[in-house]
Amino acid sequence: LRLMEKYPEFVYIQSSAQMYKDLKENDPDLYDRVRKSIARGSWEAIGGMWVESDCNISSAESLARQFLYGQRFFEEEFGIRSSVAWLPDVFGFSWILPQIMKEAGIKYFSTTKLKWNEKNRFPLDLFRWRGLDGSEIVCHFFDNPQGGYNGMINPEAILGTWDNFQNKQIYNKTVTTFGYGDGGGGPTEEMLEYYERLKNYPGMPSLEMAPLQKYYENLPKDSELPVWDDELYFELHRGTFTTQARTKKLHKEAEDALYRLEVLGVLFVERKGYPIERVRKLWEMLLHNEFHDILPGSSINEAHHQAENELGEVIAESDEISGGFLSSRSDGNALFRTVINTGSFPREVIFSDEGDRCLRRSDGKKLASQKTYDGKSVYSFSEKISPFSAQVFEYTDEKVDRYAPDGDTVMQNAYLIVEVNADGSISAYDKMLDRPLLSGPGNSLYVYKDIPVAWDGWDIDHDYARSRKKLDASEVRTIETGPVRKVVQATYHYEGSSIMQRYVLNASSKRLDIETEIDWHTRRTLLKAHFPVNLL
Repeated sequence: LRLMEKYPEFVYIQSSAQMYKDLKENDPDLYDRVRKSIARGSWEAIGGMWVESDCNISSAESLARQFLYGQRFFEEEFGIRSSVAWLPDVFGFSWILPQIMKEAGIKYFSTTKLKWNEKNRFPLDLFRWRGLDGSEIVCHFFDNPQGGYNGMINPEAILGTWDNFQNKQIYNKTVTTFGYGDGGGGPTEEMLEYYERLKNYPGMPSLEMAPLQKYYENLPKDSELPVWDDELYFELHRGTFTTQARTKKLHKEAEDALYRLEVLGVLFVERKGYPIERVRKLWEMLLHNEFHDILPGSSINEAHHQAENELGEVIAESDEISGGFLSSRSDGNALFRTVINTGSFPREVIFSDEGDRCLRRSDGKKLASQKTYDGKSVYSFSEKISPFSAQVFEYTDEKVDRYAPDGDTVMQNAYLIVEVNADGSISAYDKMLDRPLLSGPGNSLYVYKDIPVAWDGWDIDHDYARSRKKLDASEVRTIETGPVRKVVQATYHYEGSSIMQRYVLNASSKRLDIETEIDWHTRRTLLKAHFPVNLL
């Protein structure tokens, strides 16, 4: 803000509604000055998202909420909606984004990250990105050779950015940003002095300081731009799909918990009884932890401890609210069990219970049931439950049967035959298609040394496969048999780590479930499951 007073042309951009919310709460006077700068046009509130979010692991609903909550904050606080999505450092972009962006009022999108591609240079810098539904967003990617979005204003940066611009035949202007990013402190007075001296310097591209939105508004007509009709895949940082598995697991559970909460709220709660502000805060906490270094697993240890605590809080409080919704409609009658399908499609009913009594339908027909390997009871209902609806079952005095596990590790139902081999791998045969589903043993576990040249938390180097070693199960045995399902368990050990996998085939299912529990203590090592599919 002080630099704006001295250099009237200076325009600063800042994304992320979360940042503005934090500033408002921690320094209201400074926040008021920022708001005035936004109104003057010297500060561009950009992005329209709650944070600069991961765009690979987050669900479509989370991505939609990023824009919903971000744009709503910008509108309530600044009286604007950003038209530019600003994600300079995110590790790739899902193909569903153009549709979500368009619905959120976003017209344009900028990043620099694909310039980091490991092998293939992304072929376009100025283009239309077409989404899965046909929605289109105008994109401009810029490439400052001095560090992408962390740029300087000097001849090397300016000339290099211009030379790297691939679509000069379409438009004779490109973009570069300057300042120390990644927590570095932003633009400096020295950079602005360079700008004053270089903006009309002979032999150099002319410079103009302006909001990013202005650049897009002056572009040629959309119809003149080439089209990219695919995801924007980033050829680097592939390890971020698996790094910090606990953070990712809790994030998924938090997404699911909030989804259940909202569905149950619609089904069972009158509008006046819905805790809107409480739910909004939970969503904001989830969205905050989708930041593109938190959810991908590339933050420091302390950040992940905080993220896991906050995500655990989202899960616990969401479940508490959901429980309140249900108890408000329950008469407390312990003779009945209600099963609710919160999904958007019909679902088979297979569920577990801590008790040991059988259940029957309203027509008196008993549900198939059996005791599980861990002492619970599991039930199956032969009909599917419609979306957003419930089915009520009545407990009987009859006890759930416990079936002695057979010694056979072959599992089959009307649809599949699955054999669990002595090493823990499987073969699978589809009865309906009358053909094998795998060309060789499936779910074979392999370990690899994971010692990349750089970016340990981000990257898996291309030569990791040279160190491949197969793991064989130390024990394979059937642990549960009955009319509902069969369960075969395989146990593995490797250098202080242990893996337990349970193959679960339900009697009425076309799907084999593989439940995996890992107690991992082996550093710098990848664990992968191989499936040689035979579908074509």
